[in-house]
Amino acid sequence: MKLIELPPTGVLKNYIQGFSPKDSKKKELYGLIQIDLSDTPVIMRIFNAKPKKLKSGMKVKVIWKNGKLTDTPHIVGFEPTDGYYRNISLIHY
Repeated sequence: MKLIELPPTGVLKNYIQGFSPKDSKKKELYGLIQIDLSDTPVIMRIFNAKPKKLKSGMKVKVIWKNGKLTDTPHIVGFEPTDGYYRNISLIHY
C-alpha cells in the first residue's frame, strides 16, 4: 500500500440534515465527500452552510482543529469553498 498526501479540497456528492446526538433540538448537516485525488468518499460534518444552498457537485474544503487528547490537527468537517459565501451568515464551529 502506498500513502499519498491528499489536497484539503473535495466535492460534495450528497448530504443529509439530521439532529445532533448531543442536543436533539439542534440540526446538523452531514455530507458524502469525495476528497480530491481519492477513490473512496467519506461521510463528514458540513459547517458554515445552509441546506438550501448546498448542491451535489459543489466544491468543499477541509476544516482543521487540534485534537482533544493531543495537539495533532485533524479533520473535523468540511465547508463550501469561497464562492458559496455570498449572502449567508457564517456559522462558526
